[in-house]
Amino acid sequence: MPVDVIDVEPVLPDDDLGLDEHARQRIRRLPPEVGAVFLAVGVVGVIIPGPIGAPFLLAGGLVLMPNVFDRFERWIEKQMPSVHGIGMRNVNRFIDNFEKRFPRKSPPNS
Repeated sequence: MPVDVIDVEPVLPDDDLGLDEHARQRIRRLPPEVGAVFLAVGVVGVIIPGPIGAPFLLAGGLVLMPNVFDRFERWIEKQMPSVHGIGMRNVNRFIDNFEKRFPRKSPPNS
């Protein structure tokens, strides 16, 4: 039986929301399984040299434990705004790619 899939395009932020707030909302709407993938990518990114690991650890924490990691994420945004912006762009790009590869299935018609 064929399954209908929704064509996913990158979602642009509303005019009244900033890019960072838009990224926060996208991250919070992700299922917990994607949060586990973010944590795994973050751990690999920390082990392998490069700055890619920390944003994904933070995004995984925001998906799995939003109340705890929200304060930490806002603190990083205030302390290091340029690093935070780069990290959020990387996470947004990863989410776009992830949604293209694994589109959400449309709900069954009742």
